[in-house]
Amino acid sequence: MQSKRHPSLNFENIFFKDLEQFMATSRDYQDLLWAWHGWRESVANNDARQDYINYTRLSNEGARNNGYEDAGHKLRQTLYRGEDVLEEAARLWADLKPLFMNLHAYVRRKLFNFYGSDVIDITGPIPAHLLGNMHPRAWTNIMDIVIPYPAAKTVDFTAMIKEKNLTGVDMAHMADEFFKSLGMIAVSERFFKDSMFEKPTDGRQVVCYPASFDFFNRRDFRMKMCADANFEDFLILHHEMGHIQYFMQYKDLPLPFRNSPNPAFHEGIGDTIVLSTVTSQHLHTIGLLDEPPIESFETEINFLMQMALDNVAFMPFAYNVDLYRWKVFDGNISTETLNQGWWQLRFDMEGLAPPEERGEDYLDALSYFHIAYDVPHIRYFLSRILTFQFHEALCNVSGQTGPLHQCNIFGSHEAGDLFSELLSGGSKLPWDDSLEIITGTRRMTVEPFLKYFKPLEDWLIKENERNGDVIGWGPYNKGS
Repeated sequence: MQSKRHPSLNFENIFFKDLEQFMATSRDYQDLLWAWHGWRESVANNDARQDYINYTRLSNEGARNNGYEDAGHKLRQTLYRGEDVLEEAARLWADLKPLFMNLHAYVRRKLFNFYGSDVIDITGPIPAHLLGNMHPRAWTNIMDIVIPYPAAKTVDFTAMIKEKNLTGVDMAHMADEFFKSLGMIAVSERFFKDSMFEKPTDGRQVVCYPASFDFFNRRDFRMKMCADANFEDFLILHHEMGHIQYFMQYKDLPLPFRNSPNPAFHEGIGDTIVLSTVTSQHLHTIGLLDEPPIESFETEINFLMQMALDNVAFMPFAYNVDLYRWKVFDGNISTETLNQGWWQLRFDMEGLAPPEERGEDYLDALSYFHIAYDVPHIRYFLSRILTFQFHEALCNVSGQTGPLHQCNIFGSHEAGDLFSELLSGGSKLPWDDSLEIITGTRRMTVEPFLKYFKPLEDWLIKENERNGDVIGWGPYNKGS
């Protein structure tokens, strides 16, 4: 399949990483539709759909033969030790939903102003290909369209990274330096030598999807990704370095305990560090910002919008991926309505719709790596909750005062000691005992998350009221 507007682009000579960059930077409705459609034509077609149906059947057979109700029940029981993760996720999402709904209404208005009424229904769902990401799992790449105060001097993270010519190796060193400033464990030179941070230029074909590895010999830890000079990869690289730090912290425990109390803990470590790393104070301290930041209400709202496009927008998607699979495994979504079931959930929870009619000849869920490769996903939803709980706890122990979104724990050994106490315990303790070590509470809560974004939420409510925007997106249309 070839682009009429860009003849050099076709699906015989393009990698997914190139398509991601295209989705992030193009602002042409039809070109974005070409990329969105072409990727799904390649990986979410009827052949892939039939393979997934067979895989689902075999997974359920295996789970039931081992005493579980279905494959989804098996995953919940084995990964979360029997905790009712379904009920827990539903409770947390209900508390987060009002913030997301207001963000959605605001972003929809901005896209309406940019693309026009021909393609954006100001009271309906957002076309899924216009949010700067192939899936979309985060909306950070459309900050140029939705920025609240364009005239305010605000950190453009991607532009800053490009201006400083930061490579993947540079960004990995930055993450390592942050952990070292807390008195935590530094990675070895062997780590930098044996890891892959950028796409090879020697013609080798590699799997670029970011991942970190513990070789379980107490000394060999590695990472692979093909980092580009942009904010999204900056965040991903810090996320992966959090896994590496966790590996190093529990490396001397007996093998059964070399893991996190539940999968969400492992995913939240690097993201916790990011919340300090992206503060303008820290960026100036490490030399990425040449001038001391001039703080104002406008720059604060712009900053929080950038963070919300990553964190808030991600939450319903992170929840939906496993919710969809569990509904497929337990039969609530039938094999005859697999694609409709996917888009029904995305409509209901994310306010998104496909930009073209999508029938049952496709299974668009398979366009996302974690579904195609059966990687459990609810961990990412829960980890974002934990990230903000961890951040608040570390800010408190380091003596920080002021708004949570301005806290920077860089250089705080008090924070590092508390963080290390959690990480070095691996999975020896149940997750609620481990959570209590760092936060003083045994329950996951969205309160720190909402506290972090409170100034933005207040602003969004007023802005949506000023524009007369509807919060929500009407009934689902199967033919959309």
